Amino acid sequence: MRAPGRSCLSIIGISMLLLFVVFLAGRSWVKRKAGEELARGLAFGRTTQAARCVSEVLDRHAQTPSLSAAVGQALFLAGCLETAAGVSAYCTTNRDMTILGQARWAVALCERRGLSDRWCINVLQPLQQACRNPERRRGT
Repeated sequence: MRAPGRSCLSIIGISMLLLFVVFLAGRSWVKRKAGEELARGLAFGRTTQAARCVSEVLDRHAQTPSLSAAVGQALFLAGCLETAAGVSAYCTTNRDMTILGQARWAVALCERRGLSDRWCINVLQPLQQACRNPERRRGT
């Protein structure tokens, strides 16, 4: 093989190795950040009601309404609802527990806050999941 061909293969190989290293570092960073947001939510929820968890996450979302922020916000809400009191009581504010009914509820919660971006309802998915959980609906 000629020298230019070997050089080209070497550059491609080094580039692939660098991309792999960047991928692993990014994956590690995302896992760490996800764990931090979940932990923050767990800590916040221990001292508050479910309604406050929802209010807090919508406040956070209003400050940074983006997809990347929405992922962390949803993790925060999931953790918060896990330890917060009054989840079942908050869930009863939505009478329609069908999938469509829950989607309408999430849209209404966002709209009441003046949030019309497409990520807001994604932030509220942990609330919908908690309300669909029969044990949470009974208040256990």
